Amino acid sequence: MFYVHSGFLLFIPFANYYYNANKCVIQPSLKKYFIRRALRILPVYYVFLVLNILLTNNVTILSTEGVKKLFINIFFLQGFFPEHMINGVTWTLSNEVQFYILLPFIARYFIGRRALIAFPATLALVIIYRIVCFFIYNPNIDSIDWKYYYLTEYNILGCIDNFTIGMTISSIFYYKKIGKNRHIDNLIISARYLTWLTPLFFGMLFYTYYSWRFKQNSHFSWFFFSFGFDFFLYILFALIFLYVLFHKSLLTTFLSNTYLRIIGVIGYSVYIWHLPLMDSLNKTNFINGAEGWEKFYRLIPFSLLVILPFSFFMFILVEKYFIDLSSSLTKKHEDGMASAKPVKNKITF
Repeated sequence: MFYVHSGFLLFIPFANYYYNANKCVIQPSLKKYFIRRALRILPVYYVFLVLNILLTNNVTILSTEGVKKLFINIFFLQGFFPEHMINGVTWTLSNEVQFYILLPFIARYFIGRRALIAFPATLALVIIYRIVCFFIYNPNIDSIDWKYYYLTEYNILGCIDNFTIGMTISSIFYYKKIGKNRHIDNLIISARYLTWLTPLFFGMLFYTYYSWRFKQNSHFSWFFFSFGFDFFLYILFALIFLYVLFHKSLLTTFLSNTYLRIIGVIGYSVYIWHLPLMDSLNKTNFINGAEGWEKFYRLIPFSLLVILPFSFFMFILVEKYFIDLSSSLTKKHEDGMASAKPVKNKITF
């Protein structure tokens, strides 16, 4: 869902440019794009790395292994070397950053009819990559082979299709805005009805996950989770996404809730800090002294009481400053371009 959402949002400026070819829309600036992405992602992440090194013994920067670990985490290579992650959730961030770099160069291929070729081609490339990994690595299919799982799931080569479904949704959204199209209208209507079946499909998918993760005795579950689970999961997210975009409903109202929007604002800090904070809390006597489900019941509410205020504090202290700086820098860039005559988009579809 994180990847699909990112693909949708980040593709919007490119879709706006390509789909408004006759309205003299200025082409998205790569300089502005990379300034915004860098100032949104890097400061919070690097503050975390510095504090982690200073306050814990996770990285010994005087050792060869420590320097290697630091290099991998600084340059967002955790997805390829998950055993060297300083923060266990940031393999997703490494994929995000690599997608940010790729997006300006692949965006034009996900416009109009091109997307009908580009998305299936991307899906095919991901499947081929996983098949190649399967035959080279020869994993044990009678149990969970984590090394194979990391190899096929934790890097951009194994999940780029997740981002491209978000780009495709964004393309559909703008294609719908520029005029009526029978195929797009039928797709939106179908999404409306299929969305009500998504709880059933989610149940089936997560039963497959349960079989793969805990039973460890179903070859079908193993192969499905390795080669089909992601595809069906992001298609379900796509259906819900299309439903929310084009239909007003209780779900739309719920997602527009003020409290959810506040959590969304501090979401990046929550993402960066939640696992280290939970690990620290898990070592306290209050949490560590409990057993079984009681430990879980103590950890979750106690964690929320710590994580949300701490993340809000980090948002005010770090994120907000760099968001404002980004707005200031990109506004200057836009003012500099304002005097230039927009060039009509020459791309045809």
